[in-house]
This record gives sequence, C-alpha cells and structure tokens, in this order.
Amino acid sequence: MQKAFLISLRFSNIVGYNNVNMPMTHLGILCLREVAKQYGLDVEVLDGDSQNIVDDEIIDILLEAKPQVIGFSPFQNTMERTIKIIKTISVHSPKTIIILGGVHASIMSSEIMHDIPEVDYIIKGEAESAFPNLLLKFFNNQTKDLSEIDGLVYRSNGGILENKPRIFTELDSLPNLGLSQVLFKKEISLIASRGCVSNCSFCCAPAFMRLTENNKQRYQSPEKVIQDIEEILKISNNGKLTINFNDDDFISLSEKSIKRAEDIADYLLSKRISVEIGFSCQAKAIVKAGKEFWMKWKQAGLGTLFCGFESGSDEDLKYYNKSSNLADAIEAYKILNECGIYFLIGFIMFNPYSDKERLVKNIDFLKYIGQLHQYRNTTNQINPFPATRIFHDLEKENLLTFEKPYLPKKIIYKNKFIEKVRSEICLYRDTQLKIDSFCFNFDYAIPNNKKTIEFDKTVLKLDNDLCSKYSYYKNLRAEKIEFFINKMLNGTTSDLSDIGKEMNNSLLKIHKEFVSNILIKVPAAGVKKPNKFSSILSLLKIRR
Repeated sequence: MQKAFLISLRFSNIVGYNNVNMPMTHLGILCLREVAKQYGLDVEVLDGDSQNIVDDEIIDILLEAKPQVIGFSPFQNTMERTIKIIKTISVHSPKTIIILGGVHASIMSSEIMHDIPEVDYIIKGEAESAFPNLLLKFFNNQTKDLSEIDGLVYRSNGGILENKPRIFTELDSLPNLGLSQVLFKKEISLIASRGCVSNCSFCCAPAFMRLTENNKQRYQSPEKVIQDIEEILKISNNGKLTINFNDDDFISLSEKSIKRAEDIADYLLSKRISVEIGFSCQAKAIVKAGKEFWMKWKQAGLGTLFCGFESGSDEDLKYYNKSSNLADAIEAYKILNECGIYFLIGFIMFNPYSDKERLVKNIDFLKYIGQLHQYRNTTNQINPFPATRIFHDLEKENLLTFEKPYLPKKIIYKNKFIEKVRSEICLYRDTQLKIDSFCFNFDYAIPNNKKTIEFDKTVLKLDNDLCSKYSYYKNLRAEKIEFFINKMLNGTTSDLSDIGKEMNNSLLKIHKEFVSNILIKVPAAGVKKPNKFSSILSLLKIRR
C-alpha cells in the first residue's frame, strides 16, 4: 500500500495523563505531511500529545493500516519507547520501511543506525525536500541511487552512507499549518522562523544547525505571517482563536527582527484583527525592544509570552551560556509587568554544581517575579542533550550515567546533599503539578482580563473579589514553598523526608481551603451549579 505514516509519541505514555501545559502540535511532522500532499503523496500523522494517543493505540493503528513507510520523530525522553514500537512493527511487518528524523535523530544518526538495524533510514536536518523525494523513490521502486536525497543516512553494501544535509531556505513557500488544525482546535500552533541566534550550553538547536553549516536564524516575511493568520481566521468556526508561534525566538536582538515583529503587530491593529497570540523570546530582546513595543503587542492580542530566564544566579547563567544576565531578566520582568503581559518562564533550578547559595538566589528570583508558586520551577534540573557543551563537560567529568547516548541520562551531583534535597522535592512533583495546572488558569486569565474562569463544567465570574482571593492564595503558596525549601537547605539529610511530607501536606491544606472558599461563589449566569460542586471537587481532589 502506497501510504506513509509520521509518528510523534506522547511526552508521557500514562493513560489519562494530561500535561500541565496544553499539548502542542508537532509542527515538524505536520509540515512534512502538508508538503507531501503537494507531491500527491498519501501521508497520515499520528501526534501522540496533540491527538491524545498512547503507544499501544499507535501500534494497533499501524498494524491495521499496514503502511509501506513509517517515519518517527523521537525526542530523547521518547526514544526508548520509539525503539520498542519499531521492533514490534518490524516483527509483525518486516517489509515496512522505517525512517527517523528530527533534531534528536539527526544528531544521533550514526549511533542509532549502528545500534538499531530495524531503522532503515534517517533524514538529517530539515526534511521538506528530502522526505517527499524519498517517498517517491520508494513508491516508484527507484531506490538504487539515493545519493541526491539531501541529508539521507542509509545502509548500502553492509556499510552506512551519509548525504550532506541542507537547510530549507524558502520559508514563505511552506504551507499554512494552521488550516488543518483550526477546524477542530481553538488553540493552534504555527512557526514563522527557524534557528536561533543564541548558543545556550544545554540546548541542542545549535548542534542541529551546525549539521548544515548554518548558524543564522531565518524568518518568514511579515506578509506571509499575516496571510496565514487571515486565512486561518477566514475558515475558523471556533470564535476567537489563540495562535501560538513555536519559534525558538519569535524576535531576536537584531533591529530587523524587531521591526518585522512590530510590522505584524501594526497590521493586526490597523485591520482590527481579533486573535490572541503567543510567542517566545529572550530577556535581552524584551529589554531591547522596549516598553512601547510591548504595549503595542499587548493591544494587538499578545496573550502569552515565554521567556527562558533559566536562573536567578549569574554564575549559573554563565554556565548555561545565556546571552541574557540576571539584570536583563529583572528589567524584562519589569517591562512585562508594567505592560500587563502574562508570561511563562523556562527555569533550571538544579544542575550538578548547584549549592545552597545558588538555590537561595533562584528562590529569591522566582519570588521577585511572582513565579515561586509554580512548583515545577523548583524541581526542574538541567537536561544534558547529546552534542551540547553541557553533555560533553559532564561526560568528561563522569557526572553522567547512561546506557546509550541517545537514551535518557542520569545526572550525578557534586553535592550529594543538594541531590537529596531535589529528590525529596520531586517526590511530590506529580501531586503539585496538578495544583500548578489549577494556578495556570488564574495566572493566564487575570492579566488577559478574562471575565470568567472555568473548572471542569463550572464557570465562575472573575471579579475583583475572586482575583483578590487568588492573589492571597498564590502568595501564601509561594511563602510555604520558600519556607520549606529553605528549611530543607538548612537541615540535615535525616530531616529531609519529614520536611518534604510537611511541605506537601501544608500545600494541599491551603489549596483545599482556597477551593472551598471560591466554591461558595455563585456560578456565572447561564451555568448550572453542579450538585454539591461534585465535578470540581472530583477534579481537584488530590489524595495524600
């Protein structure tokens, strides 16, 4: 059957698990499907997170469909599960062609091809040209000469050959990826640039860019971005939409990049286009663009900005090779706060060299920018991806253990007490992430002037009284987290377990008190009050 599937597995394979953040569409495989359509090729996408499909369901679909070609785009944390699925498919359907692609497979192509004989091909780098041309070779039985397929890694005469990858330069020619999402989603994902001008020591994007000897960020024109937004809105039947741009940096430090983003905002305002926008950029870019720029974007519909502040310690920021320092992060926060822009942060609380002083600085910084109540920020540790400087340094110092370089790694801490502190905090991560999700609703709704806030099937009016109650609860939650983590840092190893339990119980107690308090409110007009608020209580009830 001349049909291909492109697969991305869920971040978590636990049935019933929901990410704290809304799952994003895997734009890489979606783009390849849309490009393949232009060649008349039949390609189907199975996006685990976006479509909420677990691994067993993916296997069942593939075994029933019996496609000729299956492509996987694995991440480091999904690689082991991807290998298991590949081996299962190979047993039941040994003639199926298996292709891997994406950042992780590109960087680890040699090791993967050497270790996993069931993988037939890997496409290194950007695959908009290589993927459809490779499919045409398969479907037309023309696989004797594959030397012209950019970035292809393949087996030949008992060896492994590699073609040089290339970047896809014609970004304005790419299909509008929102058109296939908008009919069934109110929050869709786009990407309007590729690459990143930064060189963070923990990020694999620079290594991916080096595959094509390219270190420049490339942008779609503002005209293309605006055209895509207008096309999406034209066919939308979901009312007001949210469009999230998943670019590494929607704007960079260049004047040209800032002007491009400002042109997009000006157009949205001039045409009175009603759409909510989300994107990301670095702290230094926030500062360089200036308050007037961000006020304009707030008026144009910017609902969420993501920024990788990463640490409250300049020492750590230097280790992460961040282009922004602590002063930049503080100034960026002030600008966003003055403009009333809701922001999410990337934050690395722990790394193998963490000590008490740096962790206290992280806590103080999170408290200052109003992000300490988000428990996830206190548990995140550095993730050593292959081909990054941090991976190289930690491996050299024997601070990493792993079975294979393309599989997840375990970090070894220099300070064993700090390692145990993190382990204790993480014991309650799953429980507290559910409360984080609850808080996200308020954190987003209040600065975006939402009139109501929804929990399960109940909608509450987001009036001044409810906002005031949440503000008190948010600050109290942050104070509790600060108190107990400091207590851990000043305690002994034997104290950690008791302190961790006390912290978790205390956070659960104040959360349940807040929920009980706000449920006394009368639901918004036109919304039925659930019997004894059973729907919300069942949603928020967390067992100790």
